[in-house]
Amino acid sequence: AGGRERQGGGTDAVFVETLEGKIRVLGFQRRLHATFQERARQAREQGAAAAPEDASLRELERELRPLSDQYNDFARPAEMWDLCLEMLHFSQYRDPDGSVARQLWDSLLLQAAAGAAEGARG
Repeated sequence: AGGRERQGGGTDAVFVETLEGKIRVLGFQRRLHATFQERARQAREQGAAAAPEDASLRELERELRPLSDQYNDFARPAEMWDLCLEMLHFSQYRDPDGSVARQLWDSLLLQAAAGAAEGARG
């Protein structure tokens, strides 16, 4: 009986870890959805009949998307560099020379600098 308990406990730990991972992935998807929703709202306020984000919103509402889809199909094309970096970290992605993370950091810093320059002008 002792062996079964330990084995069952290991299975429970794996289940909990898997569940926690899915919750994190859902959290990323919710953040994507919220960002697209805000961008669509802003586009409508500026007079757009339909926002380009509407299609992304529909896709994200359909089902839980794999993290790779969220990254490749939504976060990266929408230039959500901070979220891309978080996804990379969560997935423990490693490329041999670290160029992916470095490129994301460069993009995030350029985006922040552009935002700061814009804020200083306006």
